[in-house]
Amino acid sequence: EFLIKGNSIVMTVDVRYDGKRRRMVASKIVDIEQASLNVAAGIRVLLNDSAPLKNLYSLLNDQNKGRGQVTILLEVKDISREVEVTLPGGFAITPHVRGALKAIPGVLDVHDV
Repeated sequence: EFLIKGNSIVMTVDVRYDGKRRRMVASKIVDIEQASLNVAAGIRVLLNDSAPLKNLYSLLNDQNKGRGQVTILLEVKDISREVEVTLPGGFAITPHVRGALKAIPGVLDVHDV
């Protein structure tokens, strides 16, 4: 069901040697979105001002809850400081969410932690 053209997947395979040939036998196949829910410890979102916070909140609030932590690192230019805040709760941190966060105007970068 996952072997569809253009669909990204994660496979667990066993490599078997049969004489001079090697064979890979898939023991587990999952959609990459589902696989990322199990491995993402968290992300750090870098901002240089507070303008993107409303869009960031809306995007994260719309996502299914997960186990990933989201930390926001905001540069406060007025006082030449950085403020780091870890959001309460867990979030589903998928490749789609990472891409959507990066696309928000004012988000400088998104890093895995």
